[in-house]
Amino acid sequence: MIADDDKVLTRLTTAGLKARGWQVEVAHDAMQAVMFAMKPPHPDVIALDIGMPGGTGYEVLKKLRQSARTEQIPVVVVSGSITEADEALVAEL
Repeated sequence: MIADDDKVLTRLTTAGLKARGWQVEVAHDAMQAVMFAMKPPHPDVIALDIGMPGGTGYEVLKKLRQSARTEQIPVVVVSGSITEADEALVAEL
């Protein structure tokens, strides 16, 4: 799953992954990301943007880690402007 509000980026990434045989679900806001991740079949991996409408990527990651259904899904945090403080916060979650 790709969770990012940048529609151009998600289209390009989706096209590249689908060309390699992956199935891709795209969420454009935080609420949608949590909903898609909780719904079976769960994603094998999530590319998660930090800044999205409807909540932050941190909030999404926290909710995913609190649920037994999604706590083991690997999450790759993707952001155009991540700081060391952001990295530390993600590591805690």
